[in-house]
Amino acid sequence: MNELIGRVFHFEKQVFPSNLDLYAKLATDGQSPKALMISCADSRVVPEHIIQAQPGDLFVCRNAGNIVPPFATANGGVSSTVEYAVLALGVRDIIVCGHSDCGAMKALVHPESLDTMPNVAAWLRHSHAAQRVAAEGYPEAEDHQRVRIVAMENIVAQIAHLRTHPSVALAQLRDEIVQWPVDAATAAGWRAAWQSQLGGGGVFVRSSSNSEDLPGFSGAGLYTTVPNVKTGDALEVAVKKVWASVFNPEAWEARTAAGFGAESVLMGVFVQTAIDSTNAGVMITRDPFDAGHPHITYISAKRGIGIRVVEGRRVAEQVMYSSWSKAIQVLSRSAEDTALQLDKDGGVKEVPVEAGRNVLTDELVVRLANVGAAVKRTFNGVDQDIEWATVGDRIVLLQARPYVERRR
Repeated sequence: MNELIGRVFHFEKQVFPSNLDLYAKLATDGQSPKALMISCADSRVVPEHIIQAQPGDLFVCRNAGNIVPPFATANGGVSSTVEYAVLALGVRDIIVCGHSDCGAMKALVHPESLDTMPNVAAWLRHSHAAQRVAAEGYPEAEDHQRVRIVAMENIVAQIAHLRTHPSVALAQLRDEIVQWPVDAATAAGWRAAWQSQLGGGGVFVRSSSNSEDLPGFSGAGLYTTVPNVKTGDALEVAVKKVWASVFNPEAWEARTAAGFGAESVLMGVFVQTAIDSTNAGVMITRDPFDAGHPHITYISAKRGIGIRVVEGRRVAEQVMYSSWSKAIQVLSRSAEDTALQLDKDGGVKEVPVEAGRNVLTDELVVRLANVGAAVKRTFNGVDQDIEWATVGDRIVLLQARPYVERRR
């Protein structure tokens, strides 16, 4: 143990200071690993060494036998790791790494060795398929050969188990939809409409599903928006990404909880001119926390393009304005020091902004509230959920939809 403690001291005094910039970036920006690697807990197998990874490159899950149990309602460490990697970190590649001379695989070949280890025996039942394939397919294999065969077949079995996990299955389905071929005439029609109606400039490709704006179910922020699409090829891919977002995990879970079957969901796509907004956000023409305050307008805002506000991925600046008392109540301020802006090559980029500056001035709050009231009057007094942006001093309405109070 003293040797290990000494290594920790060496890391603190030598390794960490020499990599200070890397660790500072990881602390500030968070992690964006290239892959999830599920490997054996064997001390001789170190995933980071195998692929020569730097801190932040690889998300790792290690256990006896590099096992992935099939998905079940019961929670488990491996299932939680897979779900977090795919949904929270956006990992697109998962590696199952077996190895030679694996103790877990030896135990499968010699189950009598587990007589005193009932927990290990129960865990290794998730690899029984590999042992069975080896026994039936290679009956003449010698002992050492059989261990290697079981180790290789075990990887196949665990990959099959991975596909039972909803986060993985949905990601595969989305990828397949994006790879669908589109009829050439249909794609040409999209491009022609883009050129003739929107001038062929940058556009946002957005969702419009029949599983939105329903009684007790909003659906806002569940589906994908592809920002600042600038070429015909990218337009075709963006449309398919929006189609595929029917199977976004958060959308799937929300619809399932609300009792909407996947077979009844239809996804439309609308294409909107890209706006390089100064500020952007969401406005609701009533108090979303208390229906007894109809004179209140709720406004959330962020500097730059408001994708992350709409999707709920950033804490926005939030205020409530009373048309009765003319008072402005500040719920939160945005402390971010970056904003999203259009990239000249397509998509969006983060740019630095002055930290600590209020997004919403009192004047802008009043102007937005007046616009919201006008939109509400236009739709016969029905409260509205409005996406807005500013370009300089100009207010731009991106979308207005009936406000839906979510079921509690």
